[in-house]
Amino acid sequence: MFSFHFRLARLLRLRETARDESRQNLSAAQQAEDRIRARIAALNDTLTSLRAQTANASQPGTIEVQRLLEADRYEITVQSQLQVALDQLQAASAEVDRCQDVLVEADREVKKLEKLRQHQVSLYERDENRRAIKQFDEAAARRHAG
Repeated sequence: MFSFHFRLARLLRLRETARDESRQNLSAAQQAEDRIRARIAALNDTLTSLRAQTANASQPGTIEVQRLLEADRYEITVQSQLQVALDQLQAASAEVDRCQDVLVEADREVKKLEKLRQHQVSLYERDENRRAIKQFDEAAARRHAG
């Protein structure tokens, strides 16, 4: 009695490896996206804080013009950094989407091969059962004849 051997086992392992790599790539892309989102949140917090300080410094009374100009320049710098981060977020989100698509396709390929393997195992088991039944029938026929 032979044991089942899936002829495409190597291909299945390769596809599983590709799927695992796709998962790792997706995870890395999501982490990069999360870091950019955290950076954007920090920049937004900085802008909020800076605007509150500017509003307080602009209250009636003694106004430090130089300080307001520096704050204004700093706000422009932070807004520029925020725009760069938003552009990076857009690219990172596109990369996450691409990685998700690659993972879905890799998973689909693995599932196809697993389904084929399962089908072949079922056929093998059916054939083995038929052989076993045939052997039992032959043994019973010999006992009955002898």
